[in-house]
Order: sequence, then C-alpha cells, then structure tokens
Amino acid sequence: MKRLKQLNKKATQIFARIITGMNEIGDHAKIDTSSFMAVCVDVIGRPVGQSRIIAVSHYFKQNGDMCADPDMTFLVEQPTEEAPIAVYPLTFEQALPPVYQVAARFEGGTLIHKAALQADITRFANSWMLNIAQQQDLPAYVKGCKAKGGAA
Repeated sequence: MKRLKQLNKKATQIFARIITGMNEIGDHAKIDTSSFMAVCVDVIGRPVGQSRIIAVSHYFKQNGDMCADPDMTFLVEQPTEEAPIAVYPLTFEQALPPVYQVAARFEGGTLIHKAALQADITRFANSWMLNIAQQQDLPAYVKGCKAKGGAA
C-alpha cells in the first residue's frame, strides 16, 4: 500500500489498542469509559490475505435516528505477527451535515484511490485517534501528545 497514506505512529498505537483481539468479520466492541460519545469498532471485511477492514464510529441520536459523527473505515495490514500494523483510512462519513467520502476502495482485488482525499482523511484520522484516546481515558497512548485544540 505504498501509494496510500497511513496513520502516523501515535495514531497507529491508539488504533492498535482499540482493535485488540478483533480479527474476524463480525468481531465488534464498544468502548465507553467516559462521559464522551462511545467508540464503536467493527471488523467488516477481509479484502486480501490477512488484511482487515475495520469501521470505527461515534454515534449520536437525533429524532430517534442514530447519526454517524463520524464513521470511518480503515484497511489494516500486518505483514507478520512481529511486525507493527499499518493502518490506511479508506472512507469518511458523517450524518450532519451529510458527508460520504470514499477515498479508497477495492474493485476486483485492485485498490482504487483518490490520493488527495485519502491524504485529507488520514490527517483527520490522526487527530481523531488522539481525541479518542483522551476522551476514553487511554493516557498511555496520549502522553506527550496534543490533539488540535486539546491538551495532553
């Protein structure tokens, strides 16, 4: 995945923490350790080899509907058991205002992507992972780091 931008090192560490033990399609978790929105994590696909597609979401309820704020999918690769994972953002969705962006997708086993959009959602995902760690009280993963507009 050399052409795709991947999460930075700190965001990857946080991501690895929230997906611990999630390997098979259908594995899911809800992380809710604070007064902030819970984080929902789901394994939704296995496109190639040992890679996984994982959805990470925040939701809120409005007029009885669950609204994504945001919902992103990520391609996760781990070449060997000992190697660190590589995490590549694929999509971004939010309910209000309605936004759905596909930065990368698989078509017939081939990865198709929009480089500028994929780089943009990667920047967002790097910040979002820091926010998740701070909001869900994962201090070991945010020590010495600051999310935009937030304190470590």
